[in-house]
Amino acid sequence: MLPALVMFALPAATAVPAQPYQWTTVEIGGGGFVTGTIFHPTERGLVYARTDVGGAYRLDPSTRRWIALNDEIGGLNNEMQHLGVMSLALDPNDANRVYIATGQYAGPESWKLPSRVYRSTDRGESWALETPGFKMAGNGEGRGTGERMVVDPADGSNVFVGSNDAGIWRSKDHGATWKRLASFPADLNNLTFLQFAPTSHANPGPARRLYAAVQTLDGRSLWSSDDLGESWTEMPGHPGNNAEGGMMPLQGSFDAAGVFYTTWGDATGPNKWAKRHGVWKLSIDAKTWTHIQPPAGQGFFAGISADARVPGHVVATTLLRWWPGDEVFRSTDGGASWKPVLRNATRSPGNSPWSAKPKPHWMTDIDIDPFDSDHAIFNTGFGLFRTTNLTAEPPALTWTFFNDGLEETVPHGLVSPPEGPPLVSVIADYCGFRHDRLDTSPARGTHEPSSGSTSVLSSAGMVPVRMIRQNRKSTHFSLDAGISWKAFSTTPPTVSNGHNRAVFAADGRAILWCPAQSPPYLSTDGGATWTERSLPQDAPSATWFPCADRVDAGLFYLWDARSKQLLVSRDGGMTFTRSAARDLPGFHEIRSVPGMRGHLWANAGNNGFYRSADSGASFTKIAPTRAVHRFDFGKAAQGSQHPAVFIWGTIGETTGFFRSDDAGTSWTRINDDKHQFGFINAIAGDPRVFGRVFLGTSGRGVVVGQPAGEADR
Repeated sequence: MLPALVMFALPAATAVPAQPYQWTTVEIGGGGFVTGTIFHPTERGLVYARTDVGGAYRLDPSTRRWIALNDEIGGLNNEMQHLGVMSLALDPNDANRVYIATGQYAGPESWKLPSRVYRSTDRGESWALETPGFKMAGNGEGRGTGERMVVDPADGSNVFVGSNDAGIWRSKDHGATWKRLASFPADLNNLTFLQFAPTSHANPGPARRLYAAVQTLDGRSLWSSDDLGESWTEMPGHPGNNAEGGMMPLQGSFDAAGVFYTTWGDATGPNKWAKRHGVWKLSIDAKTWTHIQPPAGQGFFAGISADARVPGHVVATTLLRWWPGDEVFRSTDGGASWKPVLRNATRSPGNSPWSAKPKPHWMTDIDIDPFDSDHAIFNTGFGLFRTTNLTAEPPALTWTFFNDGLEETVPHGLVSPPEGPPLVSVIADYCGFRHDRLDTSPARGTHEPSSGSTSVLSSAGMVPVRMIRQNRKSTHFSLDAGISWKAFSTTPPTVSNGHNRAVFAADGRAILWCPAQSPPYLSTDGGATWTERSLPQDAPSATWFPCADRVDAGLFYLWDARSKQLLVSRDGGMTFTRSAARDLPGFHEIRSVPGMRGHLWANAGNNGFYRSADSGASFTKIAPTRAVHRFDFGKAAQGSQHPAVFIWGTIGETTGFFRSDDAGTSWTRINDDKHQFGFINAIAGDPRVFGRVFLGTSGRGVVVGQPAGEADR
């Protein structure tokens, strides 16, 4: 009897061959929390955006598309945390210099990585980085407050950053080295923003005054320095220090006359509600604060922007105003009066039809273009909106969803069927999409009925238009490749919140459903009824991962990663027996091979990659793959009988994306170090276009790659 698990070794290679690939994104538009935007103060049309999970972007003014700036960041060892950008800083006197401070979580836990400060001299095309020793919470509470990093407007070598856990730091050499400012109170560790007062002649205050806003409710929440941080003075009489309780500054903005407009609250958002809050302005000349709050209502005020060209022209956003919805308020008299300019304005979905449905929310930031009083951008939890006629009265005023090129969805499941649309997806928060064209956001919007965050997507091997999508609470099926979806009329009695996986048989007739900690259930009547299927006596009580053969409707597999047991059914899910394979590693996922009966592949993370050609009776380890985290199959190379295999993993000493055209015997790297795209949730090979592969990321949407020079959208 052959051993159930054998090793297949290959000659050692000095380097993995590579093939140039063209990488782009599948068009959806937005889909995540863009935490802030920043206009360059001295170059018209230069705009940057930061996100909590998708890195930073720069706007191309000629195409009006956003350009991703951090695709070189990988996803292993928690490196994807650096796609959370807590702050952006621009050099007012050198438009080519840009800085970002990254890191998603602050706290003592070892998995929460120290922040990196990236610096660029070519507008983010390339970066150098340092790890100063503090942490940032770019995906935590307060991530939508003001910019924590600033460049000295009089000397660009001076860069300051306010951390989330270690106070204020300064660099004197354009961000190459950093040192904590011992002059700032040691117990004030968590900043909300740093801001220089403007240097124009209209500003009656000191030319290089630096303000520091702190997340504290003890009254010490606003400070100033007139000597580049060598000493600090607590600002007297500010709104955060009052008898009713403390508040902290959330954002600040100077108008053309040097008046400082600020929002305050006892919470920062975007989740926690501020009970004490308001909008104030500071006359630096008179050193007086004036309460200028827009009309009160649910929620509080977060984003604020004053016009750099027109004194007294100010806009502010609400946050967590769930009814009747968040609003943008505008004032032309320094806050003496305000008008709402969002709810009654015209709202356009732009090039992303799906964006017409969600209500704008998490509006923590708004910015008026310093060169154009009619141009403004505000953020939401699902993307950016802009107007080019801010001074018009609603409904003539139009806000347009403005996210071409900015892709921040988090896809969890991808299917590229051999017929019909090139791609169907399920994603976090907004359910998913059917793409009939990859370069156009779907006209029909998201899947309907929507199930919110959706994590599982599968299709029938021989009838690929039959699909199932699932999350922890719901299951829907489609008979037309995602044009329409329905819930099954009944569900297995053991279905509960948690693990929830169902698959079609290869012919799309039978359905095998595996609820959490339950035996599987089988339906042969389209989900009208379900029958519990018995398992071998020695099978554990487990949460089983189901897999259907892509050719034989009678073949099903069940995998349990905890007990490392594989069960096989050869009678359409009626009965299961334990596979002869023993001593298996902890497979993360098993997949059957399109067009090849009884062929299974399985990845075991850092324990490698395996294949079976006998319905799981034995497995062969595939060398030289050291680690495989995601994989799928695509169209076979010319002359090959086996589909192409795509992996995200490590071969030799190289981590990246690889393709094998000969069933794992040899591999070709298909990305380079500039194209890593963070953590990868899913991979789907295209069965119709050789070499094309789709990547489901954790904040960069769906990335698609194919051999350079062979682009076919």
